[in-house]
Amino acid sequence: MSVKYSLALLMIPSLIMAAPLRVAVLDGLDETAGRPDASKYVETPADSFTKKAYYLLAAQLTTDPDMSVIDRRDLLGQVQKSEKDGPAGSASVLRAVQMLNADIMIKPVLLVFSTSKEMIDINKQTAENIKLQMKISIQALSPVDGSIVAMAEGGAINNLRQTDSVKKTIGDAEATQMMEDAMKIAVPELLQKIKANQLAVAQKPVKKLTITTDADPALVEIDGLLVGSTPLNDYEVYEGDHAIAVSRPGYRALSKKINITKNVAIQVPMLKTDLSADDIKELVSKAKVNIYSGIEPALIIKETE
Repeated sequence: MSVKYSLALLMIPSLIMAAPLRVAVLDGLDETAGRPDASKYVETPADSFTKKAYYLLAAQLTTDPDMSVIDRRDLLGQVQKSEKDGPAGSASVLRAVQMLNADIMIKPVLLVFSTSKEMIDINKQTAENIKLQMKISIQALSPVDGSIVAMAEGGAINNLRQTDSVKKTIGDAEATQMMEDAMKIAVPELLQKIKANQLAVAQKPVKKLTITTDADPALVEIDGLLVGSTPLNDYEVYEGDHAIAVSRPGYRALSKKINITKNVAIQVPMLKTDLSADDIKELVSKAKVNIYSGIEPALIIKETE
């Protein structure tokens, strides 16, 4: 089942919008495949968007008192640490964002940087009206699983007149200004959607979650955030889908997605690593759970209402 997570799932309603959202701005993504049709009129590095989008976007986000942008150096440093412990790529970025306790990720994407032409005959001289068009998308992503929770688009246009005697291009500064203009359109809409999402989350019912194991204490993560250790008693979460992970050194880590609709108590059977067949048989007998080959042990869930 595809699971969609709302922002700030673990915050109780009274705290919604009480403090600025911690925002992790990701590097820009260029989806124009080198923009071959615009390169004739644009004298700027092909990676200009990916390098500058962060700074342009962060500058606009910090003008909103409800947003607090995580320092890029902290994010990159945490990504490097995450890559040492696991595979590189989007998984390490997601883990880094979680370790920095970000409430939301924001990713700028360059969708279009293209041209259109209009031929004009003036006094038997041909001129070209060149319209440079830029379109960007700014996506708000869940720090839990990277799913998109809000999106907005913006665009900018730069007109050039080309004649036999005058050939005009735009440089890096003008291209950067186009990016900034496009973001000024997209960012307010995105922030409005994010805040609307926050208010919708605040209206969700809150349920109490208790987690115990047969090997307390074990670390508990809910929706990618470390919330404490077992026994975890009456922890408040919003009603709906949640990802729960329980781990302890020397034991097999368990991760499950569950739909919480009532106050529940969850007992997590913990299996030691490198056990003999007799050890596993004894542990299963004591824990009274079913073990299926290749599948994690089932959680024992009891409603407490």
